[in-house]
Amino acid sequence: MNDIKFLECPSCGARITGDKKFCDYCGGKLRVPEEKKKSTEVDSQSSQVKPQEYTRTVYIQKEQKTTSGLAVAAFIMSLFNFNIISLIMGIVANSRISKPDSNLTGKGFAIAAIVLSAIQTIFWIIWGITLCSVANYY
Repeated sequence: MNDIKFLECPSCGARITGDKKFCDYCGGKLRVPEEKKKSTEVDSQSSQVKPQEYTRTVYIQKEQKTTSGLAVAAFIMSLFNFNIISLIMGIVANSRISKPDSNLTGKGFAIAAIVLSAIQTIFWIIWGITLCSVANYY
């Protein structure tokens, strides 16, 4: 599984990605946690124990992308000459996949369905016009 490493700003609590030294939001200094850091530190002058500040590392799992069933169906239908239906389905699937917050893939299926359907539709129109002109000729 893909995990993203985040540092949490001790000043504002914002989640910061990457190895940065300062917070992108408040400008506060980020503290990178060390593995063997003690939780308390003794102040040698006053003999008091003061707590140590830490920056938390948070791991967030990326969303899994799924292939659009509509795009696959449009592609398969375009192979079997359902031209207008597969053209519309391909356009709808492509618009859903292209949304920025979409977790869908399959843009290639959608584009292939659009192209195949458009080519087949143009072919059938030309073929129909040719048949009509030949029929009128005889």
